[in-house]
Amino acid sequence: MTLRPSRRTVLRWSAAAALAPLTAACSSGPTPTYQVGAAEKGGFFYEFTQSLVDAVARADLDFRLERLVTSGSLQNLTFVRDGTLPLAIAFADAAVADPSGVVALSRIYENYLQVAVVADGPIATVADLPGRRVSLGPVGSGLANSAERILQAADVPVDRITAVPTPLVDLLDALGDGRVEAGFFGGGVPNPVMDTSAGRGPSSGIRILNLSEPLVRLQAQYGSVYQTVTVPAGVYGSDRDVQTVGVTSLVLASPSLPDEVAGALVDLMVTRPQELVPPAALGTQYLSPSALPYTFGIPLHPGAVETYRRHHG
Repeated sequence: MTLRPSRRTVLRWSAAAALAPLTAACSSGPTPTYQVGAAEKGGFFYEFTQSLVDAVARADLDFRLERLVTSGSLQNLTFVRDGTLPLAIAFADAAVADPSGVVALSRIYENYLQVAVVADGPIATVADLPGRRVSLGPVGSGLANSAERILQAADVPVDRITAVPTPLVDLLDALGDGRVEAGFFGGGVPNPVMDTSAGRGPSSGIRILNLSEPLVRLQAQYGSVYQTVTVPAGVYGSDRDVQTVGVTSLVLASPSLPDEVAGALVDLMVTRPQELVPPAALGTQYLSPSALPYTFGIPLHPGAVETYRRHHG
């Protein structure tokens, strides 16, 4: 079930939070439901969160999850801090910049931050973007936050572009009809939403810009939260590998999330990772017992710590 943030949603979560200890203790009561902040439709946050919702239901746990569509990482972090949401997904760079009020359950997969342009167009590098119409991603998203950092690392002031926020599901069409000349997007590879094989998007297809130069500056300023990743030849019609910027996704929680819920979710990720990997994804997943707990210094939820100890000693 997909919902959008509203006062009703906030009030319902508040009520659920108040009732959760009672319903968990009473087998005849309603099953408690915890909302998870995802992001826009078509993205990996959206798909992963639904996979997690479905996996919890199949595991027949004594709680359920419900996906909440949001604008992305920055809004998700705000919602966890202010008590609107108990759980959310976020880019590690956004979470590390201000980790207050959140704890981590795990890291899950590598986001490939990519910039798409018209394949036969004039834009060759990020340095060519001044004066262009560019989608940085939804306002309030981790993608927009990361995109601004990439521009700054390439010596492209954000005020030198015309920002045209475009939903991921519309980005190909926007490139095709000229509403935007370049668009940032994220997720694994390939992202099915950016598939031009069915005739969507520019007639010449799309091309992914090489981000190896701004990546060097990003790593110098922010450290290992940014990694080198490669979009392999053949993806999006490219005839060569393209280096771009990777940033890890984290599952974050409110410190007030019950320990047993946090522990059960971690146990699910450790024991059923195959249920949580989108089948089309070629990118790096961290759904292994040794990789899941590495959360870039953001403290783990106590329930997560206990579960990792149980699995690893």
